[in-house]
Amino acid sequence: MRVLPITFKKILQIVLVVGCVASQLAIPATRVAPEILLSQPLTVRWKYESNVTLNLTPAFDNERIYLPLAGGTIVALKARDGQLLWRSEMGGELSASPVADDAMIYVSSEALSPMQGHVGGALRALGREGGVTQWMTPLVRPLRGSLALNGGKLFAGGIDGRAYAFDKRTGGVLWSIPFGAALNGHPVLLQLALRNLVENALGHTPPGTQVEVQLDPQARWLQVCDNGAQVAGRGAAPVAAPVGLGLGLGLGHHRHHRQQPRSRSAD
Repeated sequence: MRVLPITFKKILQIVLVVGCVASQLAIPATRVAPEILLSQPLTVRWKYESNVTLNLTPAFDNERIYLPLAGGTIVALKARDGQLLWRSEMGGELSASPVADDAMIYVSSEALSPMQGHVGGALRALGREGGVTQWMTPLVRPLRGSLALNGGKLFAGGIDGRAYAFDKRTGGVLWSIPFGAALNGHPVLLQLALRNLVENALGHTPPGTQVEVQLDPQARWLQVCDNGAQVAGRGAAPVAAPVGLGLGLGLGHHRHHRQQPRSRSAD
């Protein structure tokens, strides 16, 4: 593995495409000042009633929320008051959490057969104004988990065990990498898990300690460690409950271990 200088923001971007690039990342440890944030009580401002909601995360932009529903349907709502702006029906079923930018909403769907199960999938870009399909890319197998955007690329994992990068302007496949098992991770949860691991490592190590984030997509693991006396070897077995890492790293490890790739941490 090569050692590359990299920013914390870049680390989070790598997690969104986890399993696509192998590298070893070095971050100098810095002190994180403790902060106490007090939030206002939460109140319900509006509700959108539906009996066909899915276990998929809505997409959003600065003004709108795009809610995936059963039957291959997605609705656009005003974030301010929940007003319905438009409804788009694609047929089949939505297979992954959508994602949006300031121009389009990117949606993955699948066709189902009572006898054959999954018979194919599709990736679409819907226009922000009206939900009209701008382009569609047919897929042999549907996508899973959650779609993710980075620059001009759209990333996704498939039920066929491949990680994909698409051109968000045309839907063309830029590349795909096989992993041998269905990919069903959620980029947001992976991002939160890595942020938890890194921030706790930086906040609970002596000044001058080097903290490293190591990623190996072929072996499908990611770990956060430092150059202290108890760093686990790179080939060591996964740690189920790290000792001496504090509650934050322990919870972060547990959450990340439930996503792919699995994580290991050492202090």
